[in-house]
Amino acid sequence: MLIFYKKAKERFKEIIKISALFSFTLLLGCTKQVYFNSWGQTFTSKGEALSHQKKVQNSILADITPTDKPIGGRALFVYPSRELLEEKGISVTSGTRKNLTKEQIEYTVEFMFEDVRYLADAIHRRKIFNEVDFHVSSTPGATSIRNYDFLIYMEFRMTGVGEWYFKRKESKSPKVWIWSIPAGLTGLSRILSICDSLQSTLQEDLD
Repeated sequence: MLIFYKKAKERFKEIIKISALFSFTLLLGCTKQVYFNSWGQTFTSKGEALSHQKKVQNSILADITPTDKPIGGRALFVYPSRELLEEKGISVTSGTRKNLTKEQIEYTVEFMFEDVRYLADAIHRRKIFNEVDFHVSSTPGATSIRNYDFLIYMEFRMTGVGEWYFKRKESKSPKVWIWSIPAGLTGLSRILSICDSLQSTLQEDLD
């Protein structure tokens, strides 16, 4: 859940809640000063916040080791495009979208896009598959599996509500990948749990 706060006299008021793919917070000040919260730290520019996001994610990715139970084969991981994230990835649940500035929307979209790329990089480093290729699309579900063994992608059931899917080359239709991860995990433990949930989901489907 992404939350924008308008700040007045040191009190946070006029809360605008936004449903997003991953959790982060942006703080908006009435004095035209915007504060961006990224991975537990607050910045005064979206560039600094996004740089911090990338730094933290790269640090976590560096500690990911290959799984001892690989699935093998070739996989195609399809990113939702920035255009799709802007259109479908942001759902205002309190307040209205017209209250959001272009800068806020751009930050939200870029943060989500980088988080999806972070997930893709983690899956690659976990070595669940022998080979992983990446593709960006505004219509992920329409992507052809071609000569890959697995297709992994996200689609929006409705604005702000995304679901992950996987499809095997032998399958006629995709299946939902449900993130069965324990609550409270953060950092390396969380991303490993997400990767391992994909691995176990695919293994169950193969069995």
